[in-house]
Amino acid sequence: MPNKQRGRGSERPGDGKTAHQETGSPSSSSDVAAAQALTTVVGLLLHFEQLHRTSHELALQEERNRISREIHDGISQSLALLILKMEIISRLADSDPVRMKVELRNVMSILELTVQELRRTLAQLLVTRP
Repeated sequence: MPNKQRGRGSERPGDGKTAHQETGSPSSSSDVAAAQALTTVVGLLLHFEQLHRTSHELALQEERNRISREIHDGISQSLALLILKMEIISRLADSDPVRMKVELRNVMSILELTVQELRRTLAQLLVTRP
């Protein structure tokens, strides 16, 4: 007689007992329900872990994008302006020394503000977030 599938064990030829019955672990509908519930819980936990990981990665990407925008909109724009001002100053050296001095003071002010902005941005990067 071929083995028949019953519950979680298979009937052994000749004695009518399943492997689980022989070891004292009866197969019951409550065991099956518990196993299914455990499988569901494990699946949900794995899914939750993946969602948590994805959420964390998205938060990191959003923070990187924010910092990138901040650097682009602030610091890099200031540096580009300073390059243009320095070109103007180099042309004024011979023709208008008074205006050159005014432009140099402007460059110094912009540099001071840019350094402060850079320090603020770096401080934000160094803050440990929970």
